[in-house]
Amino acid sequence: MQQYTINKHIREYFKNADLQKISHTHIIDFRNHLLDKKLSNKSINNIISTLNKIFETAQNEEFIQNNPCSKIKKLPLDRKKMKFWRPEEFKKFINLIPDDQVIFKTFYALAFFTGMRCGEMLALQWKDIDRILMEIDVRKSATYLNKDFIVTLPKTKNSIRRISINRKLFSL
Repeated sequence: MQQYTINKHIREYFKNADLQKISHTHIIDFRNHLLDKKLSNKSINNIISTLNKIFETAQNEEFIQNNPCSKIKKLPLDRKKMKFWRPEEFKKFINLIPDDQVIFKTFYALAFFTGMRCGEMLALQWKDIDRILMEIDVRKSATYLNKDFIVTLPKTKNSIRRISINRKLFSL
């Protein structure tokens, strides 16, 4: 769906344009047009990146001489400040879960004390837990896609890691 939206913006704005006559200034105007539509910087960067690939292909095929997107800088991304619970807030939360719901207490405790993503925890297997060193290997992630449970590589290369856990968490 996102790719369709990106193509729609490009198609609508450049529908009557001659590819060989689009300049760097046209691309800047297009970016400003997207900003006026109140799109996020991330969405605009994705759209410009797609447009850049189109012009790269046109240039490689020798349809155009220069890529008008080549010197367009990405818009800065807003980094939202992460919100997290303090230990006393987590304790209040975990105490709301009935004692017979151990699986949920374990899930939330693992998330809180390790910072693992939900998909990473769902993909864990017993072999990923080193019982001697009390460490967890994070090497995969799970998602539910089209009614299928799929295990894939984590979100980024840096997501592959080894996490030490304390005895209390290990016993859970």
